[in-house]
Amino acid sequence: MFSSSLDKTVKVWNSGLKLKRTLTMAAPVITMALHGNILAIGLANGAIELWNIRTWQSIATLPGHKRSLRALEFTNKWLVSCSVDGTLKIWSTHSINRSYLLTTTQSIQSLAMMNGHLISGGNDKTIRVWDVDSHVVTRTPSVGDLELSFAHDENYSEE
Repeated sequence: MFSSSLDKTVKVWNSGLKLKRTLTMAAPVITMALHGNILAIGLANGAIELWNIRTWQSIATLPGHKRSLRALEFTNKWLVSCSVDGTLKIWSTHSINRSYLLTTTQSIQSLAMMNGHLISGGNDKTIRVWDVDSHVVTRTPSVGDLELSFAHDENYSEE
């Protein structure tokens, strides 16, 4: 289990909740995502730190955004980050040097993956449904006067 803090640390805990390791980052930690052996750590300075959790070695620092990160999501092909600077960055999980930048007009606060689509929500009160492979918005339903955050279970269905 991992926990993060604005004190610039990521703590690694065992199943008995005993602290096993502390990683110190260059900036406060805002968000994290885990995919296989890779832990992505999103920082307040806009960077993303990638760590191998088997070796505890830093793999790379991705210079993702101009302002603080808000969320990270992994798929098998992509690492997606969003920021209060109004950008989404899509990184290839096969080559971290390859990325795509998508922009909106307002701060993006949250991300979720559902049925092969990326869903973002932010301060403009709009949900954007993105096709991750083509990098285009496919739908933009408005949700009124609320800021957005998401929780999703791939097994949930209203059918």
